[in-house]
Amino acid sequence: MGNLAIRGQLGLARNIDSPFPPFVIDNNRNVRGAGNLVQRGNTYWAINTEYRHSLFEKGWFALQGNVFVDMAGIRPVDSKLSQLFKSENNYQYGGIGLRIIHKYIYKAVLRIDYGINLDGFKNSSLVF
Repeated sequence: MGNLAIRGQLGLARNIDSPFPPFVIDNNRNVRGAGNLVQRGNTYWAINTEYRHSLFEKGWFALQGNVFVDMAGIRPVDSKLSQLFKSENNYQYGGIGLRIIHKYIYKAVLRIDYGINLDGFKNSSLVF
C-alpha cells in the first residue's frame, strides 16, 4: 500500500538587516539533501512531495520506502522580493529513503533519506 504526501510552506517576515533572520534552508526542516543551515532569509517558500510505499509490516514493526522531491526558495536579508525566485536562491532536491516505524510507540519513526541536487547534480547528502 502506498501514500502520497504533499506539503506547502510560505513564510514572510519584516525585511530588516539582522544577523538572525527567521527562515532557513536546511536538511531537517524543508529540503532533504541541501545540508545544514544552507541559507538564511526573511521570506521563504517550500513544496515537499513524497510517495511512501510499505515494504514490510508485521506486528509492531513496519518498513516503508519513499521517493521524494523537495523544492524551496528564500529571499536573502535586505534584498528585493524578486530575489526569492532567482536561481541562486532556489533549491531542488530529489531522492529516496526508508522509514522504520515502531507502531506501538507514538510517532516513533526513524527516517533515513538520501537527497540529490536536481540542478546539475553537484552535491548530495544523507539525512537522518
